[in-house]
Amino acid sequence: MIHRVVTDGFYASSKSDIDTAGAQRRSVPNLREWPGQMSTDTPLGLFELTDLKVTDQIALANETRVLVAQHGAGLTNMVFMRPVGGVVEIHPPLPDEAVDTFAVLARACGHTYVRVPQPHVHGDVDLRALTQAVSRYH
Repeated sequence: MIHRVVTDGFYASSKSDIDTAGAQRRSVPNLREWPGQMSTDTPLGLFELTDLKVTDQIALANETRVLVAQHGAGLTNMVFMRPVGGVVEIHPPLPDEAVDTFAVLARACGHTYVRVPQPHVHGDVDLRALTQAVSRYH
């Protein structure tokens, strides 16, 4: 599970053409509560990718069977997962052109995809719905 917490200082600098990233751009405040609600023998991990080297992110994704993340670049790590994985996207309201981005990528990678709605870009997610989505893969 990818959890967006840290914001890379680059995005606050004049070198960046966008002024927000990480948790400033989108967040799921109650996501840290979720692993404790899962009743599974499958190991769960909560990862912040900002400080991980790209090679470590690739290795982590390669060992991931089900990737859970809020809409954003972290979901692109699915390309490094083994085929027939699962992708669960926490999906806030988005512009029409962005709605299916990761569903299409998941299909192209051979993964199954589930979308769990989020009321707004900084809203809590329904943890029961998230648990049901992930439980499909166990």
